[in-house]
Amino acid sequence: MARGVAALDKHLAGKPLIRSQAIAAKCADCMGRYVDGPQDCRIPACPLYPFSPYGSASLRRPPRRSKTRSQEPILGANALPPAPVAPEPRSSPETPESHFRDEAQP
Repeated sequence: MARGVAALDKHLAGKPLIRSQAIAAKCADCMGRYVDGPQDCRIPACPLYPFSPYGSASLRRPPRRSKTRSQEPILGANALPPAPVAPEPRSSPETPESHFRDEAQP
């Protein structure tokens, strides 16, 4: 029996599945329970294709690398932009009277 068919039957019986079983079950459902035998579906546009049990190895996700302290987190498209920087305060604010002073008077 092809991978995913048993998980599909388990799902149809109303039993819970783990993530990998659910993905394999969806692939088995999409491929007609693999009646022609287990094979690659050849639909790389499918969002589950990188996780499919019989997908092409060249299109699969690369394995996860362990995170070390030296690695910086990667910000995705939904990451927040950096906080705006407040302008520096003026060193001596001008008062309206300073505009009317006569520079010739001491």
